[in-house]
Amino acid sequence: MATATTAVPWGMDFRILGHLEVSNEGDPVRLGGSKQRALLAMLLLHANEPVSVDTLVDELWSDDPHESAAKNIQVQISAPAPGTRGGATASP
Repeated sequence: MATATTAVPWGMDFRILGHLEVSNEGDPVRLGGSKQRALLAMLLLHANEPVSVDTLVDELWSDDPHESAAKNIQVQISAPAPGTRGGATASP
């Protein structure tokens, strides 16, 4: 299976074709549930671009976003994933 890999300076690798996979300096990083994986995939697809929380809510909850969807995204982005060096940031 073909994969696309995005490497960042501190040793993180993101594979986004096929199953989403993340490694930190060669060690696999355990990813969360389906929403967290979808959020990470969306951010990776828009690497080095601002992505608004509203856009993420629309993409992740296109059928019926709940009242706290935006807050949920902000919490997931600000919390560092296990095996990483901190969280990411999102534009408002």
